[in-house]
Amino acid sequence: MERNSAVQFLIGVFAVSTIVATVMTFTYVRYGSQLRTVQAQLSQSEVNRALAQQIAGDVIEYSKTHPAVNPILKAIGTVPPKTSTPTK
Repeated sequence: MERNSAVQFLIGVFAVSTIVATVMTFTYVRYGSQLRTVQAQLSQSEVNRALAQQIAGDVIEYSKTHPAVNPILKAIGTVPPKTSTPTK
């Protein structure tokens, strides 16, 4: 009788560990999918940020010869470089 109850206990432990492993596997797969989605979004935002920085740099260079864009640069928070005017 003692041997039979030990076998039943081990079968119960095996069943519980199987259920826990299954739940953990599904959780891992679900969070892995979410992680890949977030990584793709992060990558796209980094590309967009680099593009915006490149455009801002180009506009700042453009503002050196066309100062009319300086108010626009100030409005968006990009400060154009100071133009040095010689004093007499």
